[in-house]
Amino acid sequence: MIPLFPILFFGGALTVQADGDQETIAVRGAGGRASMEVAVFHCPARTADLVTSLREQLDRMLARKIERPTLSLTDSSAELLQTIVRLISEEEMSVERFIAGKKQYSN
Repeated sequence: MIPLFPILFFGGALTVQADGDQETIAVRGAGGRASMEVAVFHCPARTADLVTSLREQLDRMLARKIERPTLSLTDSSAELLQTIVRLISEEEMSVERFIAGKKQYSN
């Protein structure tokens, strides 16, 4: 299984579309594949809102840091990074537990 959060936070541009009572988040490719969807996720609307908000904040923070490399991170920037790292780490642990459980039951 491929963890989803790294793709959502560090992949190509996100587009969100309503899909009934859920939302569809599509991650577009980069460079020559910018018009191609490389991953599509279905989730509740609230989750899509949170993910896109975190991604927009991360993109703005990284753009500021690139423009001014000596810029110190603010408390809110550090909190944003900690939140994203926590989400990615917890997802990776969940995937590892899922895989370990499948191995246990397949023996």
